[in-house]
Amino acid sequence: MSSEILIADGLHIHKKNFSSLFEFLASANITYHVFCDHDELRNCTLISYLSSEKLKRYASIVEGEKKEVIFGYKYRGVSVFDVIRAELLSGLISDGMYTFSFDREIDFFEYCFENARKELVVCYCAAMYWLDVWHNELTKNNYKYVIIFSGSSISAKSMLRLCRYNSTEPLLVESFFTGKHFYLENKYDPIANNSDLRFCFPSFNSEIDLARWSNSCEYLNGVGSNNKNVKQPTKKQDIPIKNYLLLTCQVINDYSLIDSFRDLTSSIELYKEIIGLVIGHTDYNLVVKVHPWERKKVKSAEPVTYLALAEYLNSFQAHEASRVLLTEESNLHHLISDSVTTITLCSQSGLEASFLGKKPIIIGGSFYSGKGFSHDIESPKLLPALLNSDFRSFLSLSEFNQFMAFMNYCLCEHLVCSELDSFDRLPQIFNDGRGCVSNSAGFSTGKRFWYEAESGFLKRNLFKLVENPSQVFRDLQVIYRRLAKKVAYIR
Repeated sequence: MSSEILIADGLHIHKKNFSSLFEFLASANITYHVFCDHDELRNCTLISYLSSEKLKRYASIVEGEKKEVIFGYKYRGVSVFDVIRAELLSGLISDGMYTFSFDREIDFFEYCFENARKELVVCYCAAMYWLDVWHNELTKNNYKYVIIFSGSSISAKSMLRLCRYNSTEPLLVESFFTGKHFYLENKYDPIANNSDLRFCFPSFNSEIDLARWSNSCEYLNGVGSNNKNVKQPTKKQDIPIKNYLLLTCQVINDYSLIDSFRDLTSSIELYKEIIGLVIGHTDYNLVVKVHPWERKKVKSAEPVTYLALAEYLNSFQAHEASRVLLTEESNLHHLISDSVTTITLCSQSGLEASFLGKKPIIIGGSFYSGKGFSHDIESPKLLPALLNSDFRSFLSLSEFNQFMAFMNYCLCEHLVCSELDSFDRLPQIFNDGRGCVSNSAGFSTGKRFWYEAESGFLKRNLFKLVENPSQVFRDLQVIYRRLAKKVAYIR
């Protein structure tokens, strides 16, 4: 019997990380196929791509072509540079490109064309290779859904882009910071700092569901101990400075920084700007918490952000440098508790700060910005004005209620719990009138719609509006995001 779901990344999507997903599929008798082929060309280093014999046959397609031809090149109807941009940038950062700033996508392309031509070409080859692999897989099998991890790597984004022209629907999966929940969203763009939670505004004025909040608190209290990558030290470090703001740094090539709606600017340069502005224009001290996982994400295996900021602090006067503490291993919960508040680009540490009653400062935008429990500014340049005005570092009661409502919505209605007996969200995701037909456990109807058989644009969308209005809303979200990107590019 053919499978109805393709799990496109067996390396990341497995029972240990997403146990309830596999338990649900088994209980619902939904068949799936875990794709584990070609793993040597999945999420690998640029050096691995460069040494791959499988990719060399694609090189002649773009080698020797003019710059504008390569930039606009499409393979199987898909823009190849769009597919490779995030993983190429991540690889270049890992190899040592720690300082960069690109206003537009084409600026990054031109930099690569002039300074990293081999890496650019081989990533084009990898994208064409994966577009062929996924095209063949989707052509041979009539999958209803494909489950994709994150959506930013070349292999993942190749599949995402093909799904735009295929009947197979993508479901993006990634872990949430509680360690006990994960995203599972039907979307056509990567999920890093781009979850559909950006568009969700629960009714904050209604009475808070305290039973749900009690459940949410259990998960939020366990954030440090449940983190799959970083184990927080239990011993509290003595911080010699007081009245400090906490700047939480992210891994320099984290996809949430380089493959979302944020500008393509090195996080290290932004952190330097933040440090300079806080020390030079306010009376606050600063504790800078760098991410220990960065050692595992760059080729040098060094704490790149820590070293760069330590060197930057050497340019300060002694009395200024003494107001800044760099730390890598301190317990984040303790640092947040003792701080005035937290500053971050888009780290989920801002949510941890709000849980502790602090009103975090989000610079440049996060998926939880604009929900009423954070200070949101577009640029570090706006920090002094914010901090030197009537600055409030704690959440008011109404603001904390907004945080409670948002987290209740996240943990109880939007995200999927990894507990084996927690199937509340999964039937909705796989059901929604578009369920898998082999399911015999009553979780899905296997229903089909008239509009799916219509080829005419107007008639198809009229039927869709009547039969499945929720799908119309999802379609409009996709259209809106595409238009927003085009407008940003034109500007």
